[in-house]
Amino acid sequence: MLTYGYFAVLPFIFCIISTHTSVVWKIQTVPIVIGEDVVIQCIVSVDACRIDHTKQWTGGKGYKLIGLNGHTTNKSKYTMNVYKSTLSFELRVKNFTEADANNEYTCLCGKAHYTAMLMLNTTGHVYIPLDDEIIDNSYFKDNTIHVNLTIMKVHPLPTCYLQYNGLTKKLKAHGNENENGNNTFYELVYDDTTAVHKRCNITWFFNCTFGKKSFRTDYHNLYSCNLDYVPKDKDVKPIYILFVIPVILLLIVVYIVYLKCRNSERKSNVENEESNSLQQIHT
Repeated sequence: MLTYGYFAVLPFIFCIISTHTSVVWKIQTVPIVIGEDVVIQCIVSVDACRIDHTKQWTGGKGYKLIGLNGHTTNKSKYTMNVYKSTLSFELRVKNFTEADANNEYTCLCGKAHYTAMLMLNTTGHVYIPLDDEIIDNSYFKDNTIHVNLTIMKVHPLPTCYLQYNGLTKKLKAHGNENENGNNTFYELVYDDTTAVHKRCNITWFFNCTFGKKSFRTDYHNLYSCNLDYVPKDKDVKPIYILFVIPVILLLIVVYIVYLKCRNSERKSNVENEESNSLQQIHT
């Protein structure tokens, strides 16, 4: 009985080894960028899968039938490509979301199949925060940019910079730097001050990068010389003084020249009148 049981279980063991060595799926789009398409490829061997065998994808949330022989159950969410030359087939998950992750996916060809869990924390995934997940309450006061930036959801940890008036300053996260239980997202808070002197036009924004991906906030643009504050630098003069003073000096010079010309003209007229009077007397 022991001998019979031993040999009876051998085919089952061989089937498991054969299935897992002849069929396997892997992620083609690495890293996974949440919000973009993700492609999973099923790679099979000739002895395990023939061209006429059924090719199938199952899994995702609820573990349901996704694709069969190049057709999908939800065209707006999935597409399936079958390559006859290589006996491989792919599943494209459109607009990949958190709900698509951390689920099992199975690729099947004939009787050979492979099932694995698609985990975000093993893919080096990227999550670019949405507009409403970036809270920018930064402001300018007393010749200083006061950084108050919160990124509610992001992965991996980005490197963020304050870019202002053609200059760049690297920022360090303060306050919350939390990760959830799956190590899939971070919440970051930036609090900083940067002095800006002798400038009227102030422009700044925040730029964050991780690898080849990046995101940035909207521009802040203001004309600081119109703000009601006293400049810290005594050499900084209101811009209108640079125009008003020269104009006033020019008007004074023009007026002096005008007075001189008028006096000269009067003197000339008086001399002419006296000369005419003398001529009449002599006559």
